[in-house]
Amino acid sequence: MPNILLTSLCNRHCPYCFADEKISRTNSDTQTKKQQFISEEYFDRVLDFLEDSGEKTASFIGGEPTLHPKFEVIFEKALKRNFFIKIFSNGLYNEKIRTFLASIPPSSVKIICNTNPPQFNSDSEWSRVMETFKALGSRIILASTIWLKEQPLDYLLNLTIQYGLRNQIRIGIAQPIVGVENIYLPIEQYKCLAESLVEFARKCDEHNIKITFDCGLPLCMFTEEQLGVLQMCNAPAVFHCNPVLDIGTDLTVWSCFPLSKLHNVKLLDFKKLKELTIYFESRLAPYRSFGSFPLCTSCKYLIRNQCKGGCLAHTIRSFHQNRI
Repeated sequence: MPNILLTSLCNRHCPYCFADEKISRTNSDTQTKKQQFISEEYFDRVLDFLEDSGEKTASFIGGEPTLHPKFEVIFEKALKRNFFIKIFSNGLYNEKIRTFLASIPPSSVKIICNTNPPQFNSDSEWSRVMETFKALGSRIILASTIWLKEQPLDYLLNLTIQYGLRNQIRIGIAQPIVGVENIYLPIEQYKCLAESLVEFARKCDEHNIKITFDCGLPLCMFTEEQLGVLQMCNAPAVFHCNPVLDIGTDLTVWSCFPLSKLHNVKLLDFKKLKELTIYFESRLAPYRSFGSFPLCTSCKYLIRNQCKGGCLAHTIRSFHQNRI
């Protein structure tokens, strides 16, 4: 399902930010405020497009989506049209936003809250996020983006239990942005990461908390035994890398944030979501057979489409570096 960029403004500066190419950090950035926030008119057009495509989930991203000055108005527009609302957020809310979201039934909204380890937050940031957890409880799914070889994860489990958050934790790995220098976890370190992910899945399974993984994982980072443990712990890894589709504040569409500089188009040049997906798949198809590792080209799992060879951003960066 596509994501709607409500605003390019963000109140954090995570070192690994995968959206860096599209994000402005302050109101004084070079982008105009008109570009920083989606208009109500454009938002209505996006909802029309989603409805015409048979899509009933509206996913809000940013930046930090709750920084939109008309966040409540936009939220209620989607709610009145019977969309289920998914928010990708950092949880740094003021009291007004917390109160508003607390009034929405958990059956109508899901907030995926990306939460960095405590040591990467100031005391005031951590306190605000804890207030959000306390107020919103089961509306929240904790998420973490891994950018360090040895990154702590247990805090996610502890917070989920402490605040009665939804019994699911989402794990992603920081990926490169094609055409932009950003911090990400080198793909050579994935195998070292695998054991800590498996161990974390075991701990979560003891509390009946499900682990879900974001896209961009290569199958070969896990051993067969590790894959079996993940399956038994209700944390099956997925090895896909498909167009996500992000819709910008000016209705520009890109495949995903790591590929946000490539093949941008305008939403209203297409009639249905399927057409957009086919467009990006066709543009990216030439890279699909390479994978992220040299051995991917002869790997039976990639050839059989059981694995996409990791995040396509690794493949494209490597391809262009080799050509240079």
